[in-house]
Amino acid sequence: MSTRAAIGYQTENGLKLIYSHYDGYPSHVGKMLVTYHNTFEDAKQLTEGHSIRLFKQDGSVERFQDGDAFYAESVEDGIDGFDYLYLFDQQEQHWKCLKAGLSYRGETVENIVI
Repeated sequence: MSTRAAIGYQTENGLKLIYSHYDGYPSHVGKMLVTYHNTFEDAKQLTEGHSIRLFKQDGSVERFQDGDAFYAESVEDGIDGFDYLYLFDQQEQHWKCLKAGLSYRGETVENIVI
């Protein structure tokens, strides 16, 4: 079973996100983002290309052969259907992790310290 995550950043029109399939919890994907992808340029690069299958221990990503970035109008839309949502905050220059129940729209989103 996978721990599904969406990873991305805020744009003028909403959120630009990429799907990450395995190990989406903060102690893995969160750690990889903070350790190896901790700039806005890194966040942009992660959303280019196909969906992420997994993050390797060295921080590199293995991608699927399909599944491009997608857009969401809001955090609620972005987290819908995912266990975690990771957003790079351009003003504060760090990742934020949000958690919600899988497919529970309207559930309170919980901030998690990575």
